[in-house]
Amino acid sequence: MGFLFFMGFDRMDFTMLNYLPVPVVFVDHQDCIVFLNSNARSSMELILGTSVSIGLKFTALLPERMQPIMMSALKQARDLQRAVTQDWEIIDQGGRISFFETVFNPLRELGNTVCLVTREMTSEKVFQKKVVHLAQDLSSLIENANAVIFSIDSRQYVTEWNAECARITQHTKNEVLTNKIGSFVDQGVAHEFDTFLASIYAGNPGHNFELKLRTKDGNVITLLLNATPKKNAENKVIGILFVGQDITELSEYKSSLERIVKDRTSKLKEALKKEKELVEIRNRFVSMASHELRIPLSMISSSAKTIRAQADNQDSLASIHAIEKQVNHMRSLIADVLTVAKTDVTNIKAVRNHLDIVGFISKLSEEVCVNTNHTHRVLLETSEPVVELESDEKLLRNVFLNLLSNAIKFSPGKEKIEVAITRPDGHVLITVKDYGIGISEEDLARVFEPFTRGSNAAQIDGTGLGLSIVKRAVEALNGSIEMTSSVGVGTVTKVKFYQ
Repeated sequence: MGFLFFMGFDRMDFTMLNYLPVPVVFVDHQDCIVFLNSNARSSMELILGTSVSIGLKFTALLPERMQPIMMSALKQARDLQRAVTQDWEIIDQGGRISFFETVFNPLRELGNTVCLVTREMTSEKVFQKKVVHLAQDLSSLIENANAVIFSIDSRQYVTEWNAECARITQHTKNEVLTNKIGSFVDQGVAHEFDTFLASIYAGNPGHNFELKLRTKDGNVITLLLNATPKKNAENKVIGILFVGQDITELSEYKSSLERIVKDRTSKLKEALKKEKELVEIRNRFVSMASHELRIPLSMISSSAKTIRAQADNQDSLASIHAIEKQVNHMRSLIADVLTVAKTDVTNIKAVRNHLDIVGFISKLSEEVCVNTNHTHRVLLETSEPVVELESDEKLLRNVFLNLLSNAIKFSPGKEKIEVAITRPDGHVLITVKDYGIGISEEDLARVFEPFTRGSNAAQIDGTGLGLSIVKRAVEALNGSIEMTSSVGVGTVTKVKFYQ
């Protein structure tokens, strides 16, 4: 909605102005209205809240508080002979405020005539106030935020420094606004920070930069910052906005942990080195001791055979038999110790070939029965007459010789053990079951550890190394082993090889 006001005309044909789509009012040199069209009449009556007619003084129609403002602008336009702009507002009876802008245009060729062009600016003023309030709220948010917020211009001079920055550095806003940010940066990160700034000035946002600043009292704090380039209307970078947190304590804690980890790692490496040396010494000793033990055992065995040949009574033969039994036990112990020592240092190397596991177990069962004087029968059950397996025959012999011998040894007084060979899910599963003394739940948890024997097996010969060797051999053959047992009921061992 707008108005055209002309002052200084004595007479003029106004007929054509009735067709203009804007309100038009003419005022003579005495400030009296000499013409107004229908648009002007309705608009003025609506805004001013009073009747408007020809002959009335224009300034008298205005609210009293506006009269001096409008008259001053009118006089200024006439005196300066140039356009003068004046903002003004009207409050209607409902308390609503309307904003207007009037441009006073003096017409030099018509003496004291002045053309007044008025337009409504209510929506613009409301928007402007909202923008101002938003800017004020944003400024307040930045100033009072519980985060570090500051900005610099294209020359690295600080342009914003909120209360949190002032609190953690003890440098007030007034102290930093006349300085470059570099004057507060710790020299240890100055070069890295310059590189970071160069990337931001090139238009790239930056994330998680650890900036070290010197405080007023000389301490150094660490800030974790994100940076965003500030651009003008031409999309040119004119500064950088930084937002972040004080992570000084966290950084110090991190550094402390790193020092601890470094120290512990160094100590662990040293311990591992010593452990390796001890293992090597131990195995050299075991190898040497085992070799040295075999020599007297061979002599004892040889002497026992000589004495046996000359023995002439049952008591002597019984004594010789006891000696030979203990010699064999010592040989078995030495062999197990050497095997464990070897597998502690290097992985067992499997040499794989195709074999029939059914035929293999069958032959091994016969051998075990002969070695144990046929005290038990080995019942073999298979799902197929021939089961092919790619494996290492030597390691397999070690595994099942131990398992079958244990099943017989730890089921004294029983008549049989059972072996089943099946192919679940395409894999090969061998199950060895006995009906012997069983293993307690507590002992079962440690049954594959070296030198571990069941608490109820004290009267049965053994080294406690067999099952630990079995487990390592099975794993070297890409298999798994598990054992279930109940005291007085028996033990079930399952060995699965994955094809």
